Amino acid sequence: MNAWSLSPLLAFFINSALGILVVSKDWKSPVNRAFGFLVVVFSVWTFSEFMLRISDVSGARTWATIQYAGIIFIPPAFYYFAVVFTGTRLKSRIWTRFTWVLVGVSTGLLLSLGTSLFIARMIPYLDSYRADFGPIYNFFCNRPRLWQTPTSKYIPLNVLSLC
Repeated sequence: MNAWSLSPLLAFFINSALGILVVSKDWKSPVNRAFGFLVVVFSVWTFSEFMLRISDVSGARTWATIQYAGIIFIPPAFYYFAVVFTGTRLKSRIWTRFTWVLVGVSTGLLLSLGTSLFIARMIPYLDSYRADFGPIYNFFCNRPRLWQTPTSKYIPLNVLSLC
């Protein structure tokens, strides 16, 4: 284990402490609960990243799967927090459909995590392992540059997304 491995653990403790602090102030508040849900998703991501960095190849696949289970739900969790925080009501059919599409896509990706369509295999990377991805991962992460902006051609693709 090295300092590179400890940074996600530090992020996990900070995320967890912040979530506990906010939710404990008023756990009945919808905004605090939505923020707590967002923090839980971030905490799953950061803790599993720490465990991935210190695992051997057999445990790395498990922790990569758990990590992406957290990452997949960041967009719906953030969207839910934004809707609750701003007090927006989903009166419009378009926004209600968007919500269900977002949750449906996330659930579909979650169900594909256990297959080689999402994570094909684990490959050595620095002192740990990283996932070598299958074809469904390209849908999850904008590798085909579906959302290219004028500045994105100057920025590496992995900086523009969670990947």
